[in-house]
Amino acid sequence: MADEPLPSIPAQPIEQSIEDMELVLFDPGPIEQDREDGQPRGAQYSVQALMSDGNMDVRQGNLIPHLTNAEVDQLVAIVTRLRGKAEDAWIP
Repeated sequence: MADEPLPSIPAQPIEQSIEDMELVLFDPGPIEQDREDGQPRGAQYSVQALMSDGNMDVRQGNLIPHLTNAEVDQLVAIVTRLRGKAEDAWIP
């Protein structure tokens, strides 16, 4: 019919809150560092965002581009310290 309204456009869900966050720090051991395909140190993130439709949207990626040089240095120091503690505790 000529007077019918146009169909509505469904609303896109928007972020309501940030829920769980996970950070993974990777520090390859000496065996990995000696391999040609050994991975470099790294940091990854995974963040869950609660959407207005009740669903969770998980966003993941490389954390390093979002950090300052000082923050990267701090994370490297933490991983280095923890590696030393692990070696002291578990390596005879």
